[in-house]
Amino acid sequence: MRRPYYYLLEGKEIKGVSFDEYLKYASDENILLNKKIKRDIINGYLVSTVFLFIDHGVFEEKPVLFETMIFNMSNYTIVNYQERYSTYDESLEGHERAIQYVKNLKLDPDVKTESESKVD
Repeated sequence: MRRPYYYLLEGKEIKGVSFDEYLKYASDENILLNKKIKRDIINGYLVSTVFLFIDHGVFEEKPVLFETMIFNMSNYTIVNYQERYSTYDESLEGHERAIQYVKNLKLDPDVKTESESKVD
């Protein structure tokens, strides 16, 4: 049996849903609040972990439903850093790794590095 493509987050638990259930939920104005898992600003960089709602791991054994990215707050670029996860707890662990990544590199937010790309 094929696994669901759409998911909702209820507390820390994920629940596979139909497209119709997803659309009903997506029309709710609180969807953006429920997407954010954790956000931290470290040395001018935003570390953001979100719930994706849609399985991004089509060829993976488990659904991939969470993502962490790093954004440069001074020049609106995305640092070339992305991790994706299957569970809420994995996403929190990954978020902490991203924070350490920013701290260990001692990134200067006013200098654009080769590992950054402009947000369109």
